[in-house]
Amino acid sequence: MKEITGKHYAHNVAQFMDYIAETPPTSCRLSRTVLIGLHRVLKSMGRGVAIHQVAVKAWKEDRVLSKATLLKCQELASKAIPELLESLERDPSYKNLWRFYGHFSAFLVSLYGHRGGVLTNTTIQEVQGARYSHNEKAHVINVSVCHLYT
Repeated sequence: MKEITGKHYAHNVAQFMDYIAETPPTSCRLSRTVLIGLHRVLKSMGRGVAIHQVAVKAWKEDRVLSKATLLKCQELASKAIPELLESLERDPSYKNLWRFYGHFSAFLVSLYGHRGGVLTNTTIQEVQGARYSHNEKAHVINVSVCHLYT
C-alpha cells in the first residue's frame, strides 16, 4: 500500500473515531481515555505521511528540467524535424519513421510537459482537429481520452 493510501484510510478511521468519541453508542466498551489515545495514534500516522510527501516533492523537483534545456530541445528538434521528413519521403523506412516520431514527441513534450505516452496514443482525428493559437504560436490538441500510468 502506498503512503498516500494509508493516509486516506487513517483519515477515514480518525473521522470515525471522532464521531464515536462525540456520540459513543451504548454498546461501546472503550473508555474516553482509550478513544483519545487512538485519535492521537492516528494523527501521528499522518505526520509520517506528510514527511514522505515533502520528500517525494523534493525528489520530483530535482528531476525537473531547466528552461534552458527545454529551449535547447525545442531548437534542436525544430531543426531536425524538416530534415527527417525529407528523409522519410526519400526512404519511408521504419527507422526514419521512428526517428521522426522521437524528435516530434520530444518537441511536443518540451512544449507541454506531457510524457511521451500521452502523445503516442493521440488519434489522427485529434491531430487534425488541432486548433492554432495566434497568441502563443502553438497548436492545441484536445485529447478526448487520457490514461495516465504511473
